[in-house]
Amino acid sequence: MTGATGGIGAATVLRLAGAGFDVIGTGRSQEKADDLIAAAAARGRLLRTVVVDVAEPSSCVEAMGEAARMTGGGVWAVVNNAGVPQAGSLEDVSDEQARHLLEVNLLGAMRICRLALPQMRRRGEGRIVNVSSGLGRVPWPLGGWYSASKHALSELTHCLRVGSHPLQPPPRPRRPAGTAHRLREGPRLLPRRR
Repeated sequence: MTGATGGIGAATVLRLAGAGFDVIGTGRSQEKADDLIAAAAARGRLLRTVVVDVAEPSSCVEAMGEAARMTGGGVWAVVNNAGVPQAGSLEDVSDEQARHLLEVNLLGAMRICRLALPQMRRRGEGRIVNVSSGLGRVPWPLGGWYSASKHALSELTHCLRVGSHPLQPPPRPRRPAGTAHRLREGPRLLPRRR
């Protein structure tokens, strides 16, 4: 699971590990990965971690290769949860900020899918869940870039679903809403006016 060191990701990997699943959670740094392992151990749960920056293609290749070695041939399931918020009006969000948001929220998830699908096809089964957002369907003020990235993730997941045969069940987007997330911190995330 990408984006496993906080929020929905941490809650999900801890619950899956508690249910007895072999879980590999990702984080952007070894420190965050170690914190996740400690949180699992404190609850009497075992999980493994891999460090990955989904915005970097080479990091994704390395991480999926490591996960394949850890699992003896590749992951059975992928949950793409990594994401970043970006508040601001269209004119206030720079090209660099928009590119980073799209790299993490959209391209990173599709990159992980592309790396996992061949392993799943060889096995003849697998599961992909891409965590989108209700805000991908209903844009919010000063959140156009975030909403656009999550809408695109949902639509590409639908395309993946149609084209991913013989994976059963097919990939599906999930759109959680109303979560306690740093996205709700609002004004603190707005760029400074020039």
